Amino acid sequence: MLQDTLSAKKFEQMIKQYHQQKLIRGQEIVFSMDGKAIRGTVPYGEYRETFLLAIYVPQQGLVLAQASIGRKENEIVVAPHLLRQANLSGTIVIADAMHT
Repeated sequence: MLQDTLSAKKFEQMIKQYHQQKLIRGQEIVFSMDGKAIRGTVPYGEYRETFLLAIYVPQQGLVLAQASIGRKENEIVVAPHLLRQANLSGTIVIADAMHT
């Protein structure tokens, strides 16, 4: 099994590096930052699902960085750390009203 060969953290790091290598930069590139609840992740007896905050490139279908945020309210705290993981040079980053 993959989990016996590679840790989840290392696998996510490899995918992030792969997506960053595939990124095609042009004159203007837009990154989106958004949080999402992951369906089917509510543990038995709990009522909250897993939330992820991600920076992605919609035009190219690439996720450049993502982080588990615990609760939707934690987006504000995690966002600056996540933004430091992506090369923002020459980009426009859009986010929802929570980050204004």
